[in-house]
Formats: sequence, C-alpha cells, structure tokens
Amino acid sequence: MRHESMDRAVIVLTHAEEAEVHSFRLAIAQAAGVPVEVTHVFSDEYLFSVLRVKNRAFAYAVTKMAHIVEWRSIYEVDTITWDDVKSQLVSGSMYWYGYDFQNRPILWVRAKLKDWDTMSSRRDIEIRAHVFLLELGCRRFMPPGVTTYTIVTDSAGLGMKQVDLRLMRGLLDVCVANFPDRIGLVHAGPLTRFLKYITSWLWPLLPVRLRSKVSLMHDCATELAKHMDTELIPLHMGGSAMHNLRTPPTNPAEANDIMEITYMIDQQKRFMEELKLKQ
Repeated sequence: MRHESMDRAVIVLTHAEEAEVHSFRLAIAQAAGVPVEVTHVFSDEYLFSVLRVKNRAFAYAVTKMAHIVEWRSIYEVDTITWDDVKSQLVSGSMYWYGYDFQNRPILWVRAKLKDWDTMSSRRDIEIRAHVFLLELGCRRFMPPGVTTYTIVTDSAGLGMKQVDLRLMRGLLDVCVANFPDRIGLVHAGPLTRFLKYITSWLWPLLPVRLRSKVSLMHDCATELAKHMDTELIPLHMGGSAMHNLRTPPTNPAEANDIMEITYMIDQQKRFMEELKLKQ
C-alpha cells in the first residue's frame, strides 16, 4: 500500500503484498534463468511499484524485469567503478545532492559542464557514467519505502554545440529502458528556445508515463521551491546554496576537479540520515 502525506510518498508493504512480490521475484528469476538471489538488486518496494503500474499485466512485468536482469549481466553494471567514468563526472556535470519533499534523492545535471569537444568519441563512457550514478542512487540513496528519484537539469547556456542526438538516443535506450519506473519528476530550465527544441525532439521517444513527469521551468528557483527546501536550490538555478562536492584539493593535478566521489557519497548519506531523523 502507498502511504501519502503532504510531504512524502512511501511504499509500505503488507504481508500479502510481500508474498506477491516474492512470487514476482521467482517468476523474474525463472524467466531470466538466474538464481532468485540475483533479483535482490531490486528492493521489494521497487518491484511492487513495477508490478502495480496501472494496466500492466503480470506477464509483461515479468518479461520487462527479466530483460533488465539479463542486460545488467551483459552490461556488467556491477563492475563499473569510479575510475572507469571519472573523466565524465569530475567536472560536476552530474551528482546527487539532497532530497525533495517526497523523500526522493535529487540528481542534478549540468550538461554545460561536460566536455563536448571530445563527447563524440566518449559516448559509451558517458552512458556508463549515467548508469554508475543511477546505480548509486537506486542502491544506496533511497530512504526506506522510496523507489524513485528526482532529476533537475540546468539548460542555461546550452546551444547546438551540446546537441548529440546519438548520445541522447543511447541514454534513452540504456538508462530509461533499464531503470523503468524510477523517475519521480524531471525539472528542466530555464525555459529557452533551445530547451523547447530539444524537448520537441525527445518527446515522441519518451515513454508516455514519463512525459507526464516532465516540468519545464521559467523561474527555476520559484518552481523548485514547490518541491524541495530552498536551502537546496543552488546558485546556478537562482537559489543561494553552494553545492560543494569535494574536500579542498591537495594534489595540483586535481585542482580543477569539481567532484570527489567519496565526498559526494558521504554527503548524500548524511542527507539521508537527517531525513530519517525528521520522520
């Protein structure tokens, strides 16, 4: 059952629902030809949310999740390390920071900070970097009963130089298809002519359920304040928060690195512990 209040939405399973999820796990494992233990990368609450999507048949849900189990093995999701994807993330172009009013972890995206001069030769690594961060969010940053995350993407200063249709299609094929029912909301802004263009191109490719979760923002700070504490809204989105993602560098070679992965992880864990104390 889903318990909702003004400031959070949390899935709490009854014994009957837990039994239903267990049957779902067994069916997924059988369809994928793996031990049921392999399915424990997915929480009970997440599998329940997948199973209970309106008009989704049980057999379809089983096939969907079995394909994802197979993809995870082929893509070697569990083997991706920070060193593998560091080149794409040290600029602070994507990171987890804080939780919204629904207790969802927030993934902040700053595409402007990516190295677009070399992107065409690094698309595969960029996609793996997305998978690495999504895995962190889904496996380590979900509070009890929460199964979705929020994405906030900064479109300021973006132009045609940052358009890579092959990359965007690859991200849809890998990240959206293999992390289904994980996105709670997407906030994109500020609304510019460029953002309208990209959205119009992406729209037909997005799953129908995902389209309803996309919000295009005119006034980013005002819109975001409806969904999260104002102290989380960063300077680059019209707020006052400094999103610090690392300790002061001591190695001159790392002077330009904006994000330090262990710092970011520990910081997000502290946010999660603070969230639990408030409940």
